[in-house]
Amino acid sequence: MTGMGTMGDNREIAIDDPRLRKLYAYWCMKRGKRAMPARKDIDPLDVRELMGNLTLIDVRPEPAEFRFRLAGTRIVDLFGKELTGRNVDEARFLGKRPPFERQCGAVLESKEPSFIIILMGVEHRRMVYRQLLLPLSSDGENIDIMLGGAVFAPATMSSRTRNAISEA
Repeated sequence: MTGMGTMGDNREIAIDDPRLRKLYAYWCMKRGKRAMPARKDIDPLDVRELMGNLTLIDVRPEPAEFRFRLAGTRIVDLFGKELTGRNVDEARFLGKRPPFERQCGAVLESKEPSFIIILMGVEHRRMVYRQLLLPLSSDGENIDIMLGGAVFAPATMSSRTRNAISEA
């Protein structure tokens, strides 16, 4: 994982993908002056070009549990199985568990968006995966669902870069 954190008003982490920047701008527009928008404020058709890359994650705060309400077709294709209705910690890429549950926990705790870039995979199949996770709240204070946007592409790296990542 090369970065994880909340953005807050000081935008500690820059979103380096234009599609995810658009999703973040949409979320900001829908929240207005509130801390976060509600699920009813979000229309996936407004971000049609990302429909296959979107997730909706139901949140149960005590004890924290995160379950995919919806996983877009591109995400299902990448993970090789339907994720809708499954807990977030069940998502595996080539047998490895990405840090999605940890990212969900960070958003639940901070009540702020989170953007991560991770390298997933094994020697012959590596993906650079970017995920933006945005909190939604029906009461304006407590997160009950999260909107996620994910984009990914094959990773090509030199052996020097692979060694540097594996030593981190």
